[in-house]
Amino acid sequence: MPGASNTTARLLNNVGQVIGSYQDAAGTSYSFVYRDGRYQDITVPGAAFTSVVQSSSAGKLLGTYFDNSGLHPFIDDNGTDIVLRVCG
Repeated sequence: MPGASNTTARLLNNVGQVIGSYQDAAGTSYSFVYRDGRYQDITVPGAAFTSVVQSSSAGKLLGTYFDNSGLHPFIDDNGTDIVLRVCG
């Protein structure tokens, strides 16, 4: 990821997306998608960190993020974040 202090590719899906993570100069972790020569930052607004853990053949991303109320799951559907609520 351009400007990152550390970048790691984690997944390659069947639609050609490379899913990875990077750290900024302060050491905060973020996720990205690389496809067709472009990086897309995957960051849930207000999160201290965001981590993509899986992707579908349709390009949907499953991940987690951490904010001041704890750890939460999310789905990124082509740029639209859908926050999942866990009951219990």
